[in-house]
Amino acid sequence: MPPRLTVTRLEAFPGIGPYRWCLLKIMTAEGLVGWGETPLGTQPTEGQLRQVKGLLQEENILQVEKVWRLMGRGPAGLAQAVEMALWDLAGQALGAPVHQLLGGKLRDRVRLYADCHAGVDWTRDEFQARVTSVRAGGPTPEPYLPEAFGRRASEVKKQGFTALKFDLDVPVAGLRYDWDNRSLAKVEIEYMARICAAIRDGLGDTDFAVDCHARWNTSDAIRLAHALEPFDLWWLEDPVPPQNLDAMVKVTAAARQPICTGEALVGRHGFRELLVRQAADIIQPDIPRAGGLTEFKKIADLAELYYISVAPHHMTSPVATLAATHLCATVPNFLALEHHCLGIPFWNGVVRTPERVIERGFVAVPDVPGFGFEVDEDVVRAHMAGESIVV
Repeated sequence: MPPRLTVTRLEAFPGIGPYRWCLLKIMTAEGLVGWGETPLGTQPTEGQLRQVKGLLQEENILQVEKVWRLMGRGPAGLAQAVEMALWDLAGQALGAPVHQLLGGKLRDRVRLYADCHAGVDWTRDEFQARVTSVRAGGPTPEPYLPEAFGRRASEVKKQGFTALKFDLDVPVAGLRYDWDNRSLAKVEIEYMARICAAIRDGLGDTDFAVDCHARWNTSDAIRLAHALEPFDLWWLEDPVPPQNLDAMVKVTAAARQPICTGEALVGRHGFRELLVRQAADIIQPDIPRAGGLTEFKKIADLAELYYISVAPHHMTSPVATLAATHLCATVPNFLALEHHCLGIPFWNGVVRTPERVIERGFVAVPDVPGFGFEVDEDVVRAHMAGESIVV
């Protein structure tokens, strides 16, 4: 019989780094430690941690799916972080890597695609400042010139990544007549085509996708898709807001390159109609936000019925990245996992082991019990806003 673990302590580490990650540490009387990460933008309170701790002390935490169902999606994203940490603990208690508990790995390494943003590393404040400047009549910021995209593409490719993604919806002087509508003028589409041409020149045959952040109307999104056909995009992401499935179906049917969406959707029910109607060619659930490892696996299984690939949206620390590596290794229709953190210098230092999480654009799938990493709490605390919460 496997041991029944006794939870003794929970500790949350909120507000880490520019994306304000929140890590969760669960400790047991048996000396095991499991780590999880909440969905982006969620920070649990002490009261919520106490509530969850009480539940975990009442249940057999090795029955991960049962505990996950009892928690529902939980307060402030806490349920997803707990579910992740319980898989880590279950693997350690049973002496097996998590991918083995999820059905066994189909691949020994997981491919990443590097989110290059525009021609420069992304921060919310800097992006907003550039938007404000252009709207006020200022010049196009240098990072948003096509040649800057081309340089960025070449630089990131040299790091070993075999797939990249870029933002197309950048502020450009003199092209937009109305900043509040969803239309695209001919000159805007031509400028985006120039950006893609520069990226293709910088990458050669390397795969690249582009993100529109759900900015455009249906007819102009189709015009844009047609204009970008010469550049053989890996996918066109969120060309229209995803809430209107009729519009998504229309764009997906009209475009010759794959259409990708889904980062904001939650659970199987959030994806069901999208998949049934085949309103996208690729889906990108955010693993913590979509419901955790358990729910993501179910979403991917549903997508496979429609021959739709999954390329998870991912803006996390190495904790959730290595958890996602175990998960993605088991998913037949997995395409690639996003790496959104090129501009965060301490990113790899969040964990002591493995020494290097990413090698030439891939993450090796660990074969040790649990997730197979050791968190460096000194690095975490050095980049954390405030104090940890312990219950």
